[in-house]
Order: sequence, then C-alpha cells, then structure tokens
Amino acid sequence: MRLLFIATAFMISEGVMAETVKLKNGTVLKGVIVEMNQTDLVIDTAEMGRVTVKRYTIQNISDDNASGSSGTVINVNNSNHVEQKNEQTNSQVNNQSGKDRDEARRWRQGIQGRFHISQEAAQFKQKSEALDFPKAYTGIDWDLIGFRSESWWAIYLNAVSQSTTRNSMDYTLGGAGVRLDWNAFKSVNGDTLSLLSFGIGIGSGSIEMESTDLTGRKLSYELSGTRTTLRMGYDYFWGRYWGLTAFASLNAATYSDISYKVDGVKVNDASVDDEVSVSSHSFGLGLLWNVDL
Repeated sequence: MRLLFIATAFMISEGVMAETVKLKNGTVLKGVIVEMNQTDLVIDTAEMGRVTVKRYTIQNISDDNASGSSGTVINVNNSNHVEQKNEQTNSQVNNQSGKDRDEARRWRQGIQGRFHISQEAAQFKQKSEALDFPKAYTGIDWDLIGFRSESWWAIYLNAVSQSTTRNSMDYTLGGAGVRLDWNAFKSVNGDTLSLLSFGIGIGSGSIEMESTDLTGRKLSYELSGTRTTLRMGYDYFWGRYWGLTAFASLNAATYSDISYKVDGVKVNDASVDDEVSVSSHSFGLGLLWNVDL
C-alpha cells in the first residue's frame, strides 16, 4: 500500500513538472519554477528539492508538456549581469579616485555672476507729455553675484549703470535690484554647458543729470523710484569657471522723488508733482564666472 502511494505521488509530481532549465555548463534541472527575478531563478526539483541558480548561468528554459515533447524555448537575457558588473566596476574606480574630474559634467548648483557691456533705449513720459531726455545709453549691466540651483531656479543681485552726454549735460540711467530666473532649457555637451533662462526683477531705478556751472561747481539733480524688468538670457560655459553670456530685457520705471546736489553733496529732497514714467529695452554681451558647489 505504501509503495502504491509513493508511486502515485511520483506520477502526479511528474505531471506537474513542466519546465526544463539548461545551464551553460550542461547541467539540466527539471521542475517547477517558483520565482525568477533580475538576478536569480528558484526551481523546485524532484531530485534536489528547491534550487536557486544565478540567471547569468542559464542558457535557456524550455516549457515541456506531459508527453515529453518539447514546447516553448525561452532564451534568458543576461545583460543585467553585464550592466551590474560594469556599474560595480565604474563605481569602484570612481570611489578609489575620489576626484570630480573623473565625473561626467552635469548641471550642479553654484555661485556665479555676469558682466555685460550693454545698451539701453528709453522713453520718458510725464502723463501724456513726452520729456526731452536722451533716448540711447551705453554702460554696464552686472549680475554682481547669484545662486543657481540644480533644478529650475536661480536668483541674482543686479546693478545697471548707463550713461550718455548731450549739450554739456551728463545723463546717467541706473538701477539695482533682485532678479529671479527660470532656467528653462539646459543642455550638456561634453565639458560645456548651455542655458536659456527667463527672469523677472524688481528694485530701484534713477536718472541723474549733471552739469558744471561757470564757477566750476558740479550741479546735479536726480529722479528716483522703482524699476522692474523682464529678461531673457543665454549662457555658454566653455569650461568649469568661465563662459559667454548675452541678454535682452524690457524695463519699466516710475520716478516719484527728486534730489539736488552741489559738488556731490545733497542739498534738497522733494517729491515730484507729476510722476515720470520710463519704458525701455536693453541688450548686452559679456562674460560669466561660475563656481559649482
């Protein structure tokens, strides 16, 4: 009776076993596959019980039916093992060197600044009246210092100083403020990086007019108020620390205060009876410096 039970159990297990696993060393395992993940295969066999083998040692897996004829053959892709081995080797090399120069260039957060030679065209108005100020100015537009995140945003402290001369009168158009940039399009090409950004800034703005009288004294008066800007910029990093930069912007200012100076000493402050509004556009080319953090 016991022999009959063992024989019956053996026949049932033979009917259930449907997979044949052939290893690259010629070993053949027959049984039921319990699990197969990216690294291992687990199979229940009649002869050895539950066996675990590495996937990269498998040549193929065949699905056999009960009559013993060969069914579907599955070739096992062992690329995972190769990738893991390569990743492990590269990781060991990088860990041993411990130097950033072995790391591929990528966008990282950092401290940077930009120095532009720029031009600005401005129109001045007082309500419906156009004021007779010069329209073209040349000077600098300087991102004194800024922080660039590794993601989409950056923030900069900006200063502008443009000037021109007309009829022995010196005009200086300027401003200072904070600008938040959106790093819209970033790309990496070997050791060079490029960036297209859009920004909005707000701060103070002014225009100062200065002349010299017959006694040699310098007389000046300055209109001041708020200044906002919309800006598009492009950066090209040719190395880790330096690069080329360009920008174009639309600016608007409102001047509501006026001050008078003699030889650089302020003698009077007042409010403008009728605010002066300024709309302008500017562009510039220059250099940038950068330090990755």
